[in-house]
Amino acid sequence: MDIEEKILLEKIAKQNEILISLGRLRLPISELPLEKEEKEYLFYRGARRLEDTLVPGFFDLFEAQEHKQIVDLIVEWGYHIEIPQDQKIEDMDFSIRTRNALCRGKVYSLLQLLSMKENDVRKIRNLGVGSINEIKNKLTLLGYDWR
Repeated sequence: MDIEEKILLEKIAKQNEILISLGRLRLPISELPLEKEEKEYLFYRGARRLEDTLVPGFFDLFEAQEHKQIVDLIVEWGYHIEIPQDQKIEDMDFSIRTRNALCRGKVYSLLQLLSMKENDVRKIRNLGVGSINEIKNKLTLLGYDWR
């Protein structure tokens, strides 16, 4: 184990100690070991406690990409952002163009989308490179490996 790995493990252990001592699920955002800008982002999104950030749909795809370090920290601390696989495409935060194209292609749920191969999705009319990248990014953010 090199020095960087050791420092990282110590940092994670310290964060876990802080979270456990403060009561993980009821932890106020103000008490998180985050930078000021990161806390402001979570407050802006309406979170008062860490558990509020786990509600499906809390993270808008583009905002979450912009503030990826917050999402990564939450995952690092042992939380995961979950959206049920039966989530309807129309309820997800895809752009209107992507959502409409998926629905016209008879893809109505996240489960259907996950069951398809990328090449099959590319064949759906009006799904260009931007829409495919949007879908890939959203699935990656949700923790799904899409092939």
